Amino acid sequence: AAPAAAARRALQEEGADLESDRLLMAEMDPIDPRSDPTVIRVLAYGKAGFRLVAPDWLPYVQPDFSDWKAQNRAPRPIPMMPVLRWVGHEEVEELPAAMIQGLLDGIDAIHLKDYPEDVAVRRANADRVWAGRTPVPTVGVEPRSLGRLAPLLRAAVVPQFGRRLGGTEGEPVGDASKELEELLSKWSKS
Repeated sequence: AAPAAAARRALQEEGADLESDRLLMAEMDPIDPRSDPTVIRVLAYGKAGFRLVAPDWLPYVQPDFSDWKAQNRAPRPIPMMPVLRWVGHEEVEELPAAMIQGLLDGIDAIHLKDYPEDVAVRRANADRVWAGRTPVPTVGVEPRSLGRLAPLLRAAVVPQFGRRLGGTEGEPVGDASKELEELLSKWSKS
């Protein structure tokens, strides 16, 4: 909630239109029911009005911020999930593709100078999946709807990314149905 309040304050200070569209973004690693922090984080985001976009709709990676050149290796971006809050429209289940594209263009502009390889690979991967799809569905998160998180579980997400993007190119990294059972068993009672 703090980023939304800060954005409203900044808009007021600038004399900007408070009703204009504001899309807040965070990024999060895939949900792993064996890792309490990932579940707690996604529930906290949901409580604050954020929604997630599944990687089969928007494959997103964080650049490799390590000193990969000094390590004499290629960069390894990290598969992540966009966590979005359309301020004032938190209940909307689909976001306009143009809004998402504008957000991605802004993120790319931030990273392009220092991480051009990662940006190029992220763009190519997203363009492959993204082409002609609109609007973009989002997933709301709350304890009573944890079953909807199946496409956001680690076993479902990581295989969707190529090895160059930190994924496994379709090779399983676990059983998504078992991960969902674990998630529901442990967290739906919380």
